[in-house]
Parts: sequence; structure tokens; C-alpha cells
Amino acid sequence: MVHILERNLRLLTACLILIAVLSTLRAGPERDIQDSETPIKQTIDSLDLSEKQKQKVLAIFQDAAARKKAILEESGLTPDLSKRKKFKILRKIKPKLDAVGDEADRQLSDVLSPAEMESFKQVRADLKKELREKLKERKSSKS
Repeated sequence: MVHILERNLRLLTACLILIAVLSTLRAGPERDIQDSETPIKQTIDSLDLSEKQKQKVLAIFQDAAARKKAILEESGLTPDLSKRKKFKILRKIKPKLDAVGDEADRQLSDVLSPAEMESFKQVRADLKKELREKLKERKSSKS
């Protein structure tokens, strides 16, 4: 039972991160991906990269987010589905989403130095931890 809960928590965390990334893709000036408030922009800024690296990393993030968004749209995942159906769809598409993320990591490793890549992984781990904590807070406030 604990294993299932941990797996579901990891899946929810991945979804929350994906939602944060996808939210930066909204069209319009109110949510530009280069807006200083987006998680992607904050991540890029925290790495202290050259302008050339920033542009390449931003392009990698944008491409990965667009590909993940397309996978989500093709899956039929909508907010009005029951939690059970959402989990079923997410379990089914998770390998595709993970493959996009793995490809983005490979591309990032071509742009970033090993030290910068380690910093990126730490920033990403911190973001995941923060999202997990927010999820736990939200669950406990609903109870």
C-alpha cells in the first residue's frame, strides 16, 4: 500500500511540474516564458549562464514543453475527468513524458558544463521538493 502511495505521489509531483512548465506556454503577453516569474526563467537565471547558453536552454525547455503538451492533449486528459481516469491516463502516457524529459536532459548536457548540469539537477530537485510540499499542504488543508 505504501509503495502505491509513493508511486502516486511521484506521479502527481511529475504532473505538477509538467503543469508548471506548460503554464509558461500560454499565449499572450500575460504569461511569456521569459517572464521572470515563470519556473523556467527562474531556473535559467539561477544557473548563471551566458546569454548564448540561456537561449539554447530556453529553446530546449520550450521544445520539451511543447512536446509534452502535445502528448497530454492527444491523451484526452481533461480537468473534468475523475481522479481514477486521470491516473489511468497519466500512467499510460508517463513513459512518453519521461522520454521527452530524458531527451531534454541529453540536449542540456550538450549545452551545459558538468558543473552547470549538476546545478540544474539540484534546482530541479528543489523544485520537485517544493511542489511535493505544496501538494501535501493542499491535501492536509482539505482534510
